[in-house]
Amino acid sequence: MNFDPDFLTAVEDSDICSAYYSLCREHPLRIGAPIEKAPATALLKAAAGRVSLSKLSGPGTVFQLGGLPDNLSLTFIVQSRTRIETGFAIPFKEVQQQGTFAILCNAALTQSKMKVPSPPYPRPESHSVEELLAIFQEFDALVRKLASVAGNAR
Repeated sequence: MNFDPDFLTAVEDSDICSAYYSLCREHPLRIGAPIEKAPATALLKAAAGRVSLSKLSGPGTVFQLGGLPDNLSLTFIVQSRTRIETGFAIPFKEVQQQGTFAILCNAALTQSKMKVPSPPYPRPESHSVEELLAIFQEFDALVRKLASVAGNAR
């Protein structure tokens, strides 16, 4: 994923990466911790009125965030039943920027010669429907902030 250097500078100048890394620290990897089953139907029902989600066809467990401007998209990929990967697409200077928050923040910190966290590509982890929805809501706010930083807020 190659990001425009000016896009990375705008991201680094915002608080997006600190918010992303904070989200990852609040929902760390918890090997061996119990995992509540979170079937898509139960998740979508619980999301009603909190966050706009739709289930995308597989493979895997993939959700699309709704209610965003037409030029902005965010998907959630639930990996190994607990880890949340993202996929966003947003125009910046008329060129589509696509990637994940993990890779975007790593690239922004690397470009600015700031210390990259360990592990270098953290992702938040969820062990319940409620925790998963809370993470999705945080990502909703982050992608909207990203749109604002990229000059695409509506």
